Amino acid sequence: MIFDSKAYGSPNTVITIYKGQSVTLHANVQDAVSYQWYKNGQPISGAITNSYKVSEGGIYTVVAFNQEGCASPTSDAVEVKVIENLVDMSITKRSENKQVRENEPYEYTLNVHNKGPLIATNVVVKDTLPDKLQYMSVNTVSTGTANYDPSSRTLTWLVGELDVKASAELTYMASGLNHGNITNAASVTSQQQDANPADNFSSDTKNILGLNIPNVFTPNGDGFNDTFTIEDLPKYPENNIVIFNRWGNSVFQEKNYHNEWTGNGLSEGTYFYILKVKSSADVWEDYHGYITLLRKDR
Repeated sequence: MIFDSKAYGSPNTVITIYKGQSVTLHANVQDAVSYQWYKNGQPISGAITNSYKVSEGGIYTVVAFNQEGCASPTSDAVEVKVIENLVDMSITKRSENKQVRENEPYEYTLNVHNKGPLIATNVVVKDTLPDKLQYMSVNTVSTGTANYDPSSRTLTWLVGELDVKASAELTYMASGLNHGNITNAASVTSQQQDANPADNFSSDTKNILGLNIPNVFTPNGDGFNDTFTIEDLPKYPENNIVIFNRWGNSVFQEKNYHNEWTGNGLSEGTYFYILKVKSSADVWEDYHGYITLLRKDR
């Protein structure tokens, strides 16, 4: 009695499968009418045909019986080894460590790492950008290819195969469309099951600075700091500002303010402002706070 040579080659074969997979063993014996398969020398209940599907590790043999019930010699052994079909992929995402304002470009870095124990195949990284973030371009990619789909706002990086203990890196440029915190996340997957899915995701929060609004101005006619000037306000031509005194009465308001308020006719003191500007994302943003008016001697 021999095993099917087309499937397994010579006797005493060692077959390796991944956990969750299976392999079918075949026995071809002339005039055999029944069979009995064994695992580690013990008969397997119900395994009485000329083939047996194996999903557990062990040493397998088979005995054939003819019509008279006579048994053949025990077959040569086939050892089946089951290994974990696991990788441990991780990803980290970080934004460039510099202060930026709206529409100023900065860099993101995506790094993927395969901790093993197997080679990872069909490794894919996806990074879906939130509405507040504008994709610009890929800077560098160490391996594979990357493509950005504007309809889904998703950057897809096809890393491909990643060896055990190997890493790959991609950098791309983006810009924030609104001031405040922008959080987005990237994920990594592979063909293999991941031993630790918790590190398959990484998020980054980037603070996009808004308008730099002063808290004091000195309208004394010396040509320096004589108006309530808001840096970069000309970048937001659509705006509205209202300024209130300590009793909540409006003392100044203007649509499309151009940094010209001098506090004319008002006494020194602290005033409260509400400023609304339309961002490049066509969204109205609110700023509010206190501005102190001081008139020093000339």
